[in-house]
Amino acid sequence: MELIHKTFDLIDRVTNSNYVVLRNIDLILSQQSSMENDIDVLVPREFIDGLSNEARSFGYEVYSDVNRCLYGAESHIHFKHHDDIHFDIVTGLYYRSAEDINTFVNVDIKLTKSMLNNKKEFNLNGGKMFVPSVDDELSHLVAHCIFDKRMVTDRYQKRIEELSKEMNDDNVKSLFDIMFYKVSDSIFKDIKNNNIDKIYTTYSSFIDY
Repeated sequence: MELIHKTFDLIDRVTNSNYVVLRNIDLILSQQSSMENDIDVLVPREFIDGLSNEARSFGYEVYSDVNRCLYGAESHIHFKHHDDIHFDIVTGLYYRSAEDINTFVNVDIKLTKSMLNNKKEFNLNGGKMFVPSVDDELSHLVAHCIFDKRMVTDRYQKRIEELSKEMNDDNVKSLFDIMFYKVSDSIFKDIKNNNIDKIYTTYSSFIDY
C-alpha cells in the first residue's frame, strides 16, 4: 500500500491534482489492487512524459498498448511494478469500438472534460486521490460495461445500482445522449427500472437492428 500512496502523491504533484481514478476504488481501499485488478487513472496528455519518467525511478516498467485508436483516442500507458501493482493510465475516456473490439475510439471530449471538471477529493487511508462525481462514475461504468466488457459483471451491476440512487437524472441523461445516441432513452430506462443487467442487450439489439 505504501507504493500506491507514493504513486498517487507523484501523480497529484505532477498533474497539480488534475487526474481522476476512474473505477474500482473499493479494491484500492481494501488493498486488493494487483497486476490483474489494476488501478485505472485518467491523466491529461500533457503530464504523461513527466509522470512516466518519474514513475520509472520508483521501479515501474512503463509501456504503451499497441491497439488501433481512432477519432483522437490514444493508447493506454501501463505502469507495472514487481510488487504486483499496475496503474493503467488513459489520457481521455476512450472505449472499444462497437464494430471492432481491438479498436479504441474517442466518443466525445465532453466526457473527459466532465470527468475532470466534476471530480471530488477522496481520503485514501490518510492520503488522497481524486474520484469521479456520482453522475460521471455511473455513466462511465455503463459505457465500460457496454463498450469494453460487452457484459455487466456482478460488481459493476451492484455499483451502478448504488450510484443510481444518488444520480441527477438530467445530468446522467445528458451524458448518455453523448455516449449512446438513439439508444440513450432505453438504456436510461433500464437503469431507472433496475434492469441494469439488461443494458448491454438493450444496446446491442439496437446496433444489430
